[in-house]
Amino acid sequence: MRLNKKLFYIIMVLLLLAGAYAGLKNWTVVSNDAISSNEALPNPNISDLLSSANFTQPAEKISAPDFSLTSLEGDKSSLSQYKGNVVLISFWATW
Repeated sequence: MRLNKKLFYIIMVLLLLAGAYAGLKNWTVVSNDAISSNEALPNPNISDLLSSANFTQPAEKISAPDFSLTSLEGDKSSLSQYKGNVVLISFWATW
């Protein structure tokens, strides 16, 4: 019974690693120099992004309200700073 449990865990870890490798091999690597120099990153067409995720583009544009947040380092960042770029916001908590 114990061997089956170990074999199960080994197979699960290998599957997770294979999935992570398959997902990461298509990522574009951006150097820290490009990020720190505020160079524009490639900005794909929104219509292409939406259609690749099986979403349809809204009939009319809806603007998100501008807000600002403070980073862990104390820097303020607002949504309006990223105008024209795709922004993914993930809200999560640590409690």
